[in-house]
Amino acid sequence: MGIMMKYSDWIDDGKEVKEDTCKRVCLVKVTNNDDTSQDLSCLMGPWYYVIKNVLKRYDIKVSYYGISGRDFGATHDIGDIVNADLVIWFTDREYRFHNDTMSPAIEEKVLGRLAEINGVIDGKEIIILSNEPADTLELFRDVVFAGRKPKLHYILESDFVPSIQTLRYYFIKEHLELVNRFLDDGERKYDFCYYGTAKSKNNDGTKSTDERALILRQIRKELGRKRSLYMGSIISNSDRGYRNDSTELMLDLTSANATLCFVWPGREKYVTARYQEALACGMVPLLWKDFDSENTACGDAWLRCRSVGDVLSKVEALRDDEFRKRMVSKLTVDFESKVLPKEHFINECDRMVGKYLI
Repeated sequence: MGIMMKYSDWIDDGKEVKEDTCKRVCLVKVTNNDDTSQDLSCLMGPWYYVIKNVLKRYDIKVSYYGISGRDFGATHDIGDIVNADLVIWFTDREYRFHNDTMSPAIEEKVLGRLAEINGVIDGKEIIILSNEPADTLELFRDVVFAGRKPKLHYILESDFVPSIQTLRYYFIKEHLELVNRFLDDGERKYDFCYYGTAKSKNNDGTKSTDERALILRQIRKELGRKRSLYMGSIISNSDRGYRNDSTELMLDLTSANATLCFVWPGREKYVTARYQEALACGMVPLLWKDFDSENTACGDAWLRCRSVGDVLSKVEALRDDEFRKRMVSKLTVDFESKVLPKEHFINECDRMVGKYLI
């Protein structure tokens, strides 16, 4: 009989596995360290949630690179990747490190880690779980792992219907109930709120046709700082930096009437996290042009905006608090009639990933 080892605290359910026969899985986050101690601790939270629950179903030993949990901190031990039979690679901003949109200091650190990993990655089986459509399989194959030959598998957020980001809707609702911050208790200080980054460049560094930064600058010019709240680097004069920990974001997201949902050009039929997050926080998610063009999650034509003027007129209408509440209620009923429970997303992840864990 081989040495018996318990699961890491990250997936501990009291089960024991045989160290000499179980599969070794390394969970990797390179571009920044992620705290997985709470479901809303980071943007990759839905991925960590489903993977945590899937891994409990298999006899495996887990190690972590750039990921911290409740009882352990993030490390960057290349030996964990070397010894892994399978690498699960979480990504949400890889493209930004290859098209000159990150600070030089952070980029240097990331590229240093990638160089070390590339020295041991040939032949490794890697499942890439992508939170960002721009973090494509081609980007990893042709740029991140250029000249290397790992065995790559790729799963994107929209491979779940309507998106794995639907889990953020559940997480936010649960969090707000836990802290007893009901959606309509607090004052809605802002007419409009937006957070994120500009999608100004494609993966190859060329100028993107994405127009969100231009649109949002125009909205800001009309509404000013008193009526709008901007976070992150989406505009040059934003009100504060972006908060990766979404539990800290809730005070901001529950203080605004509306936001605006965008997708990368060419992905108009898909739904992003913004729609679900807005609803969970009692905001009305206005839609830019053909966002969710097939109405997979969205439920009212009134939401669609074709111009900045459309956005501003609807923002003005939503200053009527009773109208906003009615709209949020209607959209929530429609959304919840279309989406499946959390267990569905775990099972879907198991269907996609489980065959590599056996």
